[in-house]
Amino acid sequence: MFSDDDYLAQVALVQQDTRRMVQLALDRFAPGNTTFVYLSDIDLQCHMLWRHGDPKDPDAPPHPASDPQIAPRHAHDIERFYRDVDRELGEIRKRLPADALLVVMSDHGFQPYTRKLHLNAWLRDNGHLALKDGKRTGKIASDDVDWSRTRAYGLGFNGLYLNLAGREGQGIVAPGDAAALAAELRAKLEALRDPANGRRVVVRVDRSEDVYSAERRAEGPDLIVGYDRGYGASDESTLGEITEAVIEDNTSRWSGNHLMAPEVVPGILLTNRKLEGSGFDLTDLTVTLLDYYGIGPAPGMVGHPIH
Repeated sequence: MFSDDDYLAQVALVQQDTRRMVQLALDRFAPGNTTFVYLSDIDLQCHMLWRHGDPKDPDAPPHPASDPQIAPRHAHDIERFYRDVDRELGEIRKRLPADALLVVMSDHGFQPYTRKLHLNAWLRDNGHLALKDGKRTGKIASDDVDWSRTRAYGLGFNGLYLNLAGREGQGIVAPGDAAALAAELRAKLEALRDPANGRRVVVRVDRSEDVYSAERRAEGPDLIVGYDRGYGASDESTLGEITEAVIEDNTSRWSGNHLMAPEVVPGILLTNRKLEGSGFDLTDLTVTLLDYYGIGPAPGMVGHPIH
């Protein structure tokens, strides 16, 4: 297993290769072209290194995964990676023609991930998921679940599915009852508090019809759980496990996260042109780039050009 020093050495190699690819792309840049650069440094490092120190709150209590022998050496690594990306952005700006449009964006921000919700355990304790033979633990993808008494289950990142009759193999929720069940689950989750500290666990629960376009809706979950700062879906529930505990400390090295309510982890948008308006959305970016070249949005695309 990698130590933190081994991991950072590997990161440095990836950075070097990425920078070389960026320079090669800029060498080939020509007026009228579009060059896309993805710098993964900040995302990966926030996931892995947040346990050493919260860059947003240096006085925050230690992360459950923090090692007091190691943390002081790496407490400022995330800030260092932000500075590295800033320097890289400066180098890119120097290479661009004066009239080139430069857009810098991230699709999300970051927050600490200190406590994890075992969604399937919560569903069990709230009477929405049942196991056979009086069991309390098991797996969705096994013979442990009593589907004749199960109305909902969690699977995947932030996903909550109804055991819908006619869709699921052993579905029991009539389509006419789906909306009421979804509303009940939504209300209960949004009211959930962590018994260890009284904090809110879930900011919002979105329905798939409010998020996904009609042609892709069937591929997603029925409800999307948007966690609050510090909380996230457990790996166990993501893989369809039903655990004994409902909420626990996250002691994993994967200690920063963004799988939360969108307003908890907003991204950023920067350009070298003055922006008009506010409240920009991720869906606006592609439409804006098309508009820059005089191309209208394709059918079904959402978002508005940013000027």
